[in-house]
Amino acid sequence: MLSYLEGLNAEQKEAVTYGNGPLLVLAGAGSGKTRVLTHRIAYLIDEKKVPPYEILAITFTNKAANEMKNRIESLVGYTRGMWVGTFHSICNRILRFEADRIGYTSDFTIYDTYDQRKVIKDVMDNLRVSEKEVPISGVKAAISVAKDLLIPPERYLEHYGNYQRNQIIQEIYAGYEKKLLSSNALDFDDLLLKAVKLLKEDEEVLQKYEKRFSYILVDEYQDTNFTQYELIRLLSAKHRNLFVVGDDDQSIYGWRGANLNNILDFEKDYPDTKVIRLEQNYRSTQKILDTANAVIQNNFSRKGKTLWTGNEEGEAPILLPANNEQEEANRIVSEISKLADYGNYHLRDIAVLYRTNAQSRVLEEMFVRYSIPYRVVGGLKFYSRKEIKDMVAYLKAIANQNDDVSMERIINTPKRGIGDTTVNKLKNYAALKEISLFEAISHLEEIGLSKKMESTLQDFAKMIRHFVQKSKEMSIEGLLYEILSVSGYKAELQNERTMEAATRLENISEFIGTVISYETDNPDGNLQEFLSQVSLVTDTDDLDAAEDKVVLMTLHSAKGLE
Repeated sequence: MLSYLEGLNAEQKEAVTYGNGPLLVLAGAGSGKTRVLTHRIAYLIDEKKVPPYEILAITFTNKAANEMKNRIESLVGYTRGMWVGTFHSICNRILRFEADRIGYTSDFTIYDTYDQRKVIKDVMDNLRVSEKEVPISGVKAAISVAKDLLIPPERYLEHYGNYQRNQIIQEIYAGYEKKLLSSNALDFDDLLLKAVKLLKEDEEVLQKYEKRFSYILVDEYQDTNFTQYELIRLLSAKHRNLFVVGDDDQSIYGWRGANLNNILDFEKDYPDTKVIRLEQNYRSTQKILDTANAVIQNNFSRKGKTLWTGNEEGEAPILLPANNEQEEANRIVSEISKLADYGNYHLRDIAVLYRTNAQSRVLEEMFVRYSIPYRVVGGLKFYSRKEIKDMVAYLKAIANQNDDVSMERIINTPKRGIGDTTVNKLKNYAALKEISLFEAISHLEEIGLSKKMESTLQDFAKMIRHFVQKSKEMSIEGLLYEILSVSGYKAELQNERTMEAATRLENISEFIGTVISYETDNPDGNLQEFLSQVSLVTDTDDLDAAEDKVVLMTLHSAKGLE
């Protein structure tokens, strides 16, 4: 028996040694899908004598691609000539070779998020479109979604409707594309869009690549979006030797464009598909799998499989009901303490998973209270997030108008047109007169600003004084709602209409929950005492990364880290 078939179970061997034609491998969690993919490639090279340069293997992350390359190299000794990479890296490679066919040169630049925002801002300035009409983040998100669906500027209104806001976005989108072209630049979404567009419209290029790649393998197929689906469909059309591995039960990226129907409808797209289910789990105990099977079987859109293991039965999962998030966090910390003190576990052996980053707040506070070291993976610690720091800065500036750091942070948050030049003039004057930044606003006639800027700063000072007065009349919770409304902070986030903005609003809601809990537990407490408590949490948070720590992360961050 060939060495790369040793240790494989019957289903894994069947997948690895499958002949030609489309194959769908439904790989349950912990069933060895990466092993099957890499051993399949080794089988193609060693047994079927497929030249490595005819093999294309695609995955989603650079880490997964590098892992795949290393495993293949350990099996066959080399990966030279083989294309193994992420969707974006594969498309980038194609476009580097064929750049002249899309009006670019091979040394094109790839713009990151900052670059994109800068171009969009320039286009909006040229069109005299203000961010009040359409926020830059909203425009960027709209363009990204359109590109994921292969919708060019000229078809934007046809697809989304001829409304005034869409007309503005369409015009910006068109100007943005023109600017990218003149700059010989592509954004991240363009790598997929331009490659697919090229393959669809240039028959010579399509024939070149569909002829070259006689075998195509795709990892995490359930996470593919429309553009990625089209890329795979086009490249595999000639030879139809398409080997996809995925799990419809692990599709959790619908919010970023992943289309579950790509895997559910695979047999419709390729009627002669062979389906192999990998149901033996090598990672978990049977009790864990029984629980997972019981939960997932309630899903409507799934192909169905039942995970099992040859491992021990193990202990049953423990369900800890709690009346509120504070009680939940307290019980989690208590359980962790028991495991660390009596269960012979290190803190680094323990992870706490949650749905959104906002849910880490109460856990972090409890860990700090009981001096349990922790680290957050895949996100900032709660009180380090921009929107939370902004809210705390407002409260600090209200409690102490001499706090120049907090005042400088909020003076143009949300945007009021108070730029760095104006702030620097205020700071210089304040330093000269040895007064606070806020007090300097009372001497605008001596600073030399325009009448419009003087009016804007006076409005800001008036707003702060309004908040100071309200802080004497209402609860901290009420004060926060007043800040969010009067300052325009909430409206700005709502107008962005992006996932990032929605997450920020969710985090702010979680912060308000902290205030409610504080005021419930401390009926005689005040703003200054609350801010002291918040400072205690943040100041003791900076722990040595080398220390033994509990890991906190979202379920999305945890996926793929097994």
